[in-house]
Amino acid sequence: MYCHHVIAADTTTNGTSSMHRHFNSCKCNPHKFNMDLKQGTLQTTPGQGISTWRYDPEALREAFAEMIIEDELPFVFGEKAGFKKFMSVACPRFELPSRRTCMRDICSLLFSRKGKAKAFYFIKDNCERVCLTTYCWTSQQQDGYITVTAHFIDNGWKLHKKVISSFQVKGHKRDDIGKNLHRCLVEWGLAKVMTITVDNASSNDNGISYLNKQLNNANSIISRGKYLHMRCAAHIINLIVQDGLKEVDTSVKCVRGAVRYIKNGSSRLVKFKEFAEEEKVESKAFFNVDICTSWKSTYLMLQAVIAYEKVFTRYLEEDPYYAIDLDEENKGFGHPDESDWENAKKIADFLGHFHELTLCVSGSYMLPLMQQHNSVTLKNKKEPKEI
Repeated sequence: MYCHHVIAADTTTNGTSSMHRHFNSCKCNPHKFNMDLKQGTLQTTPGQGISTWRYDPEALREAFAEMIIEDELPFVFGEKAGFKKFMSVACPRFELPSRRTCMRDICSLLFSRKGKAKAFYFIKDNCERVCLTTYCWTSQQQDGYITVTAHFIDNGWKLHKKVISSFQVKGHKRDDIGKNLHRCLVEWGLAKVMTITVDNASSNDNGISYLNKQLNNANSIISRGKYLHMRCAAHIINLIVQDGLKEVDTSVKCVRGAVRYIKNGSSRLVKFKEFAEEEKVESKAFFNVDICTSWKSTYLMLQAVIAYEKVFTRYLEEDPYYAIDLDEENKGFGHPDESDWENAKKIADFLGHFHELTLCVSGSYMLPLMQQHNSVTLKNKKEPKEI
């Protein structure tokens, strides 16, 4: 019992209209909120005129999952304070999903018949020939996975990309990679393949050879697969840089150890900032410890830390534990000296060119071949004798 209002409701003398009206207007009615959710409201959409809108939490959950996918946002986006504040004003009734709920919604959307059929028919109706790229990654449980992305140009000459599969690789035999790729193509009805871009690894060579044979049997590739296998330029650049960094590994370790020492204590960081003000360092950028397996983060660390060379020298004079701790931590590498800083400057300059090149060949919606063609053509126009 939620309402104590007394209403005459005799079927012969009063009828039930009064009770029905009070049921809909009673503020104590717990069912009234659910009734309000079904009530549509008028809204004006630019270019579409007036339409009705109804609050639908399931549709909002699905739209939120699609936003995470399309904009490549992290699953934790719905837990961020700023977005929560915005949604509390825009739509306070909608409860934002947690990162785990968001992950389940995305998986449900991707593998649902509705979502898959929508993407399937979009590719089928708008794609004459497709290019594939593969991305190999390892989970926290050390399981290997490959994500397959389809790139194609639609009938309106717009470049698209669609993630069409992500599967676990239990080994590096040709059957494991090649068969999974072929199964993916069959599942999506993609017979006409232009190229497949993979990392420069022997296991991928075997997988592409298997796939080349299958596509040749179906007579669906150009020049019998002569141009099917494309090696990832970004991966080749990564191998070149990693090999080159081995030559100056000692200097990088010295600088990394110095940065880690400063970042490991709040009092050290405060003192370091005071020295930076006294030395009148103009740089506003600050540094973080790099990930030793990622040369990109090493480049960003060196690029930011070079401006603080005088500050590190000052810190060495003021803090007696600085050199001692670095000797123990770096197993004899010690603090960075003048030669290490000189090497750091050269390394940062060296990595800068490769960083720009990696960004150039890693575009999602701009063909790297078109970018390189424009660059070479422009250079040829300016300096014809040097080409």
